[in-house]
Amino acid sequence: MSRTVWAVLVTALLALGACVAGGPAGEDSGNNDANNAGNNDVNNVGNNDVNNAGNNDVNNVGNNDSPNNDNVDPLLPPQCEPTGEEICDGLDNDCDEQVDEDRACSCTGDPTCYGGPPQTRGVGACVDGMRPCDGEFFGTCTGWTGPVEEVCDDRIDNDCDGIVDEGACREVCQPGDSRECYGGNEALAGVGICNLGQQVCNVERRWDACEGWGEPQDEICDDGLDNDCDGVVDFDCNDDRPLQEDNFVVSEQNERQPVDFIMAVDNSGSMRDTVAQVEDNLGSFGSRLASSGIDYRFVMVSQRGTDRSEPDVCIQPPMAGPGCSNSARFRHLSQTVGSHSAYNDILNCYDGCGSNNRAYNDFLRPNSLKQIIVVTDDESQLPWPNFRDQLTGFIGEFILNGVVGTRQGGCVADVGNRYIEGATETGGELLHICDNDWGQVIDVLFESTISRLDSTFVLTRQPIAESIQVFVKIGNGPLEEQIGNWIYNDVSNAITFTDTTTLSGGVTVIVRYRL
Repeated sequence: MSRTVWAVLVTALLALGACVAGGPAGEDSGNNDANNAGNNDVNNVGNNDVNNAGNNDVNNVGNNDSPNNDNVDPLLPPQCEPTGEEICDGLDNDCDEQVDEDRACSCTGDPTCYGGPPQTRGVGACVDGMRPCDGEFFGTCTGWTGPVEEVCDDRIDNDCDGIVDEGACREVCQPGDSRECYGGNEALAGVGICNLGQQVCNVERRWDACEGWGEPQDEICDDGLDNDCDGVVDFDCNDDRPLQEDNFVVSEQNERQPVDFIMAVDNSGSMRDTVAQVEDNLGSFGSRLASSGIDYRFVMVSQRGTDRSEPDVCIQPPMAGPGCSNSARFRHLSQTVGSHSAYNDILNCYDGCGSNNRAYNDFLRPNSLKQIIVVTDDESQLPWPNFRDQLTGFIGEFILNGVVGTRQGGCVADVGNRYIEGATETGGELLHICDNDWGQVIDVLFESTISRLDSTFVLTRQPIAESIQVFVKIGNGPLEEQIGNWIYNDVSNAITFTDTTTLSGGVTVIVRYRL
């Protein structure tokens, strides 16, 4: 090759190197001055191409980061760490929340960009945006999608942590917390062998899967367990026994459960007006019960007397006999009831109390619905749990109703919190003692009694309790099995609904059981 040709070639290569390294195409063009032109020989041509500057190609940012690197919460704001002065690479190198500012990049380089936490870029729903070019500079990054709270069941990794459909499906919790749970049909939770499990809150503030919960199994005969979690123990083991079915049309029952009342009336001096109201209205209560076909008996625990100026009690016919006497349905135990002694007097009179030492233990029926009514303007000295446990041992289950001080002031000497506790626990009625319209009081007691009787169904034969199944049917519609909203009393041989929302006129209650 001639010296002339070689000189031309070298000159061209030097000019090409200067063009690539300098000029408007590169932000650092000033560093590639003429004195260094010789360093860009043919073997290094293009090494300083702006598209490869610093190997900081935007498509490679964060590619080596794990989605869950260092347990960083993807929903927290990104933490920017400065890497130096701003260069034309589509990133905020100096962490001033601006990208490629004051750099004449001439829109060279990758126009894709991302404004979310680096570890979430390209993961799940997190996608790049673009930097628009105005002919000279790149603009603000737009169109990118960053992490958001996980959306349940959309099959998308919304928070870009590499996991689909977690988070919103399990509420945020405190790491280390635990709670009861059930991993199957929640209607079976806690029934039979279907015991509850436990789940623990993990470091990502999400509840882990429920563990240790019991699944229903096929019934195993004679093991004393409800293996299939249907609320019945060993039901399938009784299939060879006779099947019985009783049908009851709500509001058309031919036979109602009998009702026994025990009323204690405070005889303290502040009760004079209330005692008069009791005397004037209790007879009509008896009349309404009798006219409704209810088989009732009534026990009065209070000082007997006929002086209207004193807080003693005299009940007239038709509930009582002539001259405040007893009758087939009414028994008066003349026991002075003090301001705080109503609970104690009811317990003491079970075996005998008062001047004649009369009792009521032989007056109550074993299969009756038992209702206690306390009338006082003061508090009990005996706690409710003590009274409840002792009386239950005497008469079985009962309902407590209170005509007591439900709030302070007026005629109330003290709020009857221990009576309120009993009425609340047993589902009884609560009436304020200062509301002297005893006609209304009687209405409430009467209607609640009718409602309870209409939700109780006496069976025609004695069943195997574990075999009982209860259904309701509306008209000619299908049978709907009732689970968890009824109880069976073996003494009264009756089914009682604890939730009466399904019992309306025309509904048929069907009870099936084995003998």
